[in-house]
Amino acid sequence: MKKLRDQIFAELKKVTPKTAGNVFNAIQYERGYKMVEELIIEMMVDEQMSISGCIPNVNREI
Repeated sequence: MKKLRDQIFAELKKVTPKTAGNVFNAIQYERGYKMVEELIIEMMVDEQMSISGCIPNVNREI
């Protein structure tokens, strides 16, 4: 699970206000980061999506 969380962290470091503004704003705070991380993990499992593929969908959800 640590490897997955590290991969999510690496992808979220690439997010900017222009690429995914809602995600960018949320991950500025620990609580928001954890929420985004959990949504990505759930989406990866449920929808069989990559981390980078989940980010735009999470951005629309939050």
